[in-house]
Amino acid sequence: MKNGVICFMFLREVYRAYFIIILLFIGSMMNTSYAVSKSINKTLDQIDDKYNSFVIYSGDGYSIGYPKMWKVVHNPDPISDVYIGDSMGHIGFTVLYFETNQSVTEINKIANRNAIQTGMEVCENEFVTLKGLEGYRTIYLFFSMGGINQTHISYLLKRGNLIYNIKFGGQSRYIDASVVLIDKIIQTIKIK
Repeated sequence: MKNGVICFMFLREVYRAYFIIILLFIGSMMNTSYAVSKSINKTLDQIDDKYNSFVIYSGDGYSIGYPKMWKVVHNPDPISDVYIGDSMGHIGFTVLYFETNQSVTEINKIANRNAIQTGMEVCENEFVTLKGLEGYRTIYLFFSMGGINQTHISYLLKRGNLIYNIKFGGQSRYIDASVVLIDKIIQTIKIK
């Protein structure tokens, strides 16, 4: 029993570290300057025009489409396989995967508990089936050090013993304006 408790405590710390690393990375990739509403809408319209052309990124065991104009950062941190985001830093996503015998529901509960412990609010948490894979779509809200609302939309999927986490993040105003784009991207995921 001691080994099980130690293993659980280790996993808890790994997930906590994961959330902190991802938050710091996405926060560092974002442009936190403020703009008037008019220029934000103009910028978002320009983003939509650029995002109609998709390319495919292939990682070990998966592939995912993204707008051609976005940049790719391989292994942006010790946990993530890739970060892909717009060059303005408004929106991006990470992909990570790991092996586990736990169910996707158990991993989802641990992830949400750890997110809450790090100060995030779980706004939505729904069971989804995406391309035949069962998992969860969770929306997290939190405030950065500058007091700016941040939103993460996380897709947690499992195939065999591998958990895949595709997490979109950015300032809430950009994520809210990009829901259709996020849906287009996540619909391109292929787990091999």
